[in-house]
Amino acid sequence: MCKYLLELVLKQFPKKMRDCLDNEGGNVFTLEMLESLVKDLDEFDLMSKEEFFIFYEPPSTDARIVNQHALFSVASGAHLLLDDLLEKHAIENLAIVIPKEIKWEVRNKLDQSNITERVLFPGLDGLSAWLKRHYSPTLQK
Repeated sequence: MCKYLLELVLKQFPKKMRDCLDNEGGNVFTLEMLESLVKDLDEFDLMSKEEFFIFYEPPSTDARIVNQHALFSVASGAHLLLDDLLEKHAIENLAIVIPKEIKWEVRNKLDQSNITERVLFPGLDGLSAWLKRHYSPTLQK
């Protein structure tokens, strides 16, 4: 489903934007790439008569952003919602519900992969959340 959504988003880009990604060999934009394409949001909104969304990598301004490996989405108009694009193309949203019986098993596997509060939220907030979870008594650990 994610690959299909990515292909759908890439197809609806204005040609100038698709060419930029093709030249870079990427699937998402960096701020530098966007700055080379448009001067401001008004120019961005006018790039195409068709509505479109892009995904871009935020600048790595702090350790939290770096560790979360996130993307931002931006629409070609303030009124557009990503949910509308999904609905228009009959793409179902996917929710993964982890049963409470296996919560600690999943947490342990994430810990083994070094996906913890300490990594996702660098600084005292993440460290204190991790310590609280690590040293709190639980029924199943």
